[in-house]
Amino acid sequence: MTYDYEKRAGFIYFIQESILKNIKIGFTSSHPKKRLHTLALANSQELHFLGFMLGDKPDEKRLHYKFKHLHVRNEWFEPGDDLLQFIDKLNYGNEFEKALSQYIKAP
Repeated sequence: MTYDYEKRAGFIYFIQESILKNIKIGFTSSHPKKRLHTLALANSQELHFLGFMLGDKPDEKRLHYKFKHLHVRNEWFEPGDDLLQFIDKLNYGNEFEKALSQYIKAP
């Protein structure tokens, strides 16, 4: 039996640069706060955690496609109204998501 890494569960996260305001739509199978720390080490701008949702790599790809009109480079997107509204409407329904939502820092 082989493991399908494309279907492993994790988090789709939304991280914004402090100056350019571009938003990274990414996937991690580890804690989203850990991913923020890793990205911050390689970025010249301060980064802010806008939100996250449970998901997998195919979900991340669907979001990249949905917001392709805002695409800047790699996994970075312009902060268009529709993307910001999508992030703003994320629902932290279950207890696990509520516990993780404490790490979101408003821009």
